[in-house]
Amino acid sequence: MNTTKEIFLNVITLGIRPIFLTSKRMKEERKTLGKSWDEYSFIEQIQMNKMERGVLFFSRLLKKCQKIILTLLLFIPRLLKRIGKSTSKTISDLVYNLKNGDKATRLNFLFLGSANIGHQQIGHGLVLLFYQVLYFFYLFYRLTGIRHIIGLFTLGTIPTHTEKGDCEFIEGIGEICSEVTIPGDDSSKFLLYGILGVFLLLIYIVIYIHSNRNSLKLQEQIEEGRKPQIFIEELKDYTNSKFHRLILALPILGIFFFTILPLVDMILMAFTNYDMDHQTPAHLFEWTGFAAFRTLFQSKSLSGLFWPILEWTIIWAVLATFTNYFLGIIVALLINKKSIKLKKVWRTALILSIAIPQFVSLLAMSKFLAKSGYLNQLLETLGFYELGWVKRMFGEGISRPVIGGGGGIDWLSTLGEQSITIFGKKHKILLAKPTIILVNLWIGIPYSVLSNTGILMNIPNDLYESARIDGASPVKQFFKITLPYIIFVTAPATITQFIGNINNFNVIYFLTGGGPTTGTLAAGRTDLLVTWLYKLTVEKNYFNLASVIGILTFIFCVVIGLIMYKNTKSIKDEEAFM
Repeated sequence: MNTTKEIFLNVITLGIRPIFLTSKRMKEERKTLGKSWDEYSFIEQIQMNKMERGVLFFSRLLKKCQKIILTLLLFIPRLLKRIGKSTSKTISDLVYNLKNGDKATRLNFLFLGSANIGHQQIGHGLVLLFYQVLYFFYLFYRLTGIRHIIGLFTLGTIPTHTEKGDCEFIEGIGEICSEVTIPGDDSSKFLLYGILGVFLLLIYIVIYIHSNRNSLKLQEQIEEGRKPQIFIEELKDYTNSKFHRLILALPILGIFFFTILPLVDMILMAFTNYDMDHQTPAHLFEWTGFAAFRTLFQSKSLSGLFWPILEWTIIWAVLATFTNYFLGIIVALLINKKSIKLKKVWRTALILSIAIPQFVSLLAMSKFLAKSGYLNQLLETLGFYELGWVKRMFGEGISRPVIGGGGGIDWLSTLGEQSITIFGKKHKILLAKPTIILVNLWIGIPYSVLSNTGILMNIPNDLYESARIDGASPVKQFFKITLPYIIFVTAPATITQFIGNINNFNVIYFLTGGGPTTGTLAAGRTDLLVTWLYKLTVEKNYFNLASVIGILTFIFCVVIGLIMYKNTKSIKDEEAFM
């Protein structure tokens, strides 16, 4: 039997095609192929060559991705189907209420709250009517709301321009007229206010539908002789059983105005030509569809920057997360050992290091590692530069420096563009990125140590006693009990930290500023996607490209986060270590 061929057929047929097949059809095809990837024994896997094992691994990976791919492919059709059903039911309910309702119920379609006022809920009805009046005032007073909604589609039509002003006739010269600058539309305000106008319209529609769908229920309640709840009783409900809704109202409003609204504004900028040539209010920008996305991936200069920055962002996130994580575990284990003295002192020192604001620590480290900083001064004092301790020890015949060759080393910018002398020979080495990782260790390990210390204290001693009785060594206890327990408890927080490190602005910005820059669109060799996004907006005014990068970063974080959370044991089985 050709194992490679069999596995390859399984990969193609059972790894890719299930996306387009029903589950019944999949099972039928699986039967015709013989073994699936899950049916190979350990001995059979050992007997496979590298290519066969590679294909097998790929098949397993595809199997894990099947559900995710299917979910993504089916999400939009399912969403559209659900929206269609909900819309159809809503329209049918409204039509039914309009046909079968009394005068108050029908009048509610024109004036919100009429059904409530007509059915003994005067306070509730007056609130709804006041809200409708307030919304229509916003909509039609000087056409503010209408202009906001229309402006979202036009993004302004009148650019800033000059017109002829006052004229004066001067003998021998003629008529001289001044020019007056007439301010035009501001596309950025049209975009922001337009989004706000659409959101307010949607809120009004939701309240309108909810009021008219419940109007007939209120009518039927009155007809059955049941007294409806009055306004004071509703207020009491909101201060008692529904108090959580009242408390959450303000945070929800804050999230809307300070999170959702700016986020939607940023996303929509990606579909415009809002760049350095279209700055408001001097110039208007307009909708351009996916042009900014095409520019990012098709332009050689931009794509040549995007992919290396994305690669470094992933490397940074992995190293910054897991080096802190595992080294923090090791330090926590050392502090928790019974033989270690002054445990309270060590833990206090860690707490004090956390209490210092992070940006203060980062600024201090940037000064320490600068070319004229304390580290280079110390190395020069010790003779590692031009004077050289080699010369001092072995006489005037040997004058090669250990490192340096040009004064100090710029630890935060030397990336291969600069040569560093080591024992008299010039080398091009990379320093900034490893230096950033090391500084992040110094900042991040205390957090990891303290969190892991608390977890170590809560591991049941019974597990260790049972392991010692069974003859397990300390190393085996660590890998079988301690490490699995810590990973189980801290996995969700670690995933969150990993996502946070993808967007870790502080460390890069305060240490290197993303530099050294390549001279193209403000991108530097240590820039993450988030710092490059910042530079594109603040320094270069490429708001559309920055928005595209923000969207891609968001999608990447969401996909990675969901995959990691879904495959985490602490999420799948919350009571595994209980």
